[in-house]
Amino acid sequence: MPEQARSIFSGSATGNVMHIESGSDLLAWSKSVPDFVLVYIEAECYGGRCDYGGYVCCDGQLLDSVMLSEDKEGL
Repeated sequence: MPEQARSIFSGSATGNVMHIESGSDLLAWSKSVPDFVLVYIEAECYGGRCDYGGYVCCDGQLLDSVMLSEDKEGL
């Protein structure tokens, strides 16, 4: 891990988690930390059934994404 990442993410495990209101916020925010690859994961659960989706971005660019689905292999 680059030295800059170590200093930003050092500390407790919860220090590595950021709460955002929507997935689009992370894509825009990633421009402010262009040296980091960021991941957005979403889960929607209804009575025991969960659908999962998310994406990976870096410097405002979408690198990969998975639509909401029960297919956990893509995440």
